[in-house]
Amino acid sequence: MDERAIAQELTRIAKSLVSVLDDMEKEILDYLYGHRTTTPYELHQQFKLDINDAVTIYDLMPTGFGPGGRGERWMLDQIRKILLRGGHGKSSLDGMPNVVARKTVNDLISRHTKGIFSDQSWEAVNKVWKILNAAAIDWHSVGSEYQKNDRGVPIRKEWKFEVEFLNNNGKQTTLYGTLIASGAGSVDSPLEKYDIIAYVS
Repeated sequence: MDERAIAQELTRIAKSLVSVLDDMEKEILDYLYGHRTTTPYELHQQFKLDINDAVTIYDLMPTGFGPGGRGERWMLDQIRKILLRGGHGKSSLDGMPNVVARKTVNDLISRHTKGIFSDQSWEAVNKVWKILNAAAIDWHSVGSEYQKNDRGVPIRKEWKFEVEFLNNNGKQTTLYGTLIASGAGSVDSPLEKYDIIAYVS
């Protein structure tokens, strides 16, 4: 399968899975909130999960819900990845040469960053993360920050993220990603509208 075909197939899979898994991952998270003393076996039974997937989700709970936990959004992202990859940490990029993996990710995210957006909750940005998850790409956020003009008004927000995979030489490899939402609104409220660029290198 050539590079273009790989990217097209990942996009097709992502589109078909995003809406389906939105409901299931939320059901699992709601269950975990209400059943903090659940067991992997109970998770396995409740959601007809593979037992290995249930164990992996169960093991997330201290990190997600414990003191200083990473929170609901992180839990949802991790559950989605487990459901898509069978709980074993595999990435759809595994086995690719570095240049092909880089192009595959860039082609995938570029399809979802076109246009001007006007929501108040970074919906377009969150869609990029969902697409990466749905395409079974192993990624994680490494932080974000606002940049302000000389009047102290935020004019853009930048996220950093990393994509990890095992390349065709069997080497664990990291791609370094940047997503920037730049203000396209009024002078007084630049971020009431925004556009996006995103890439990995």
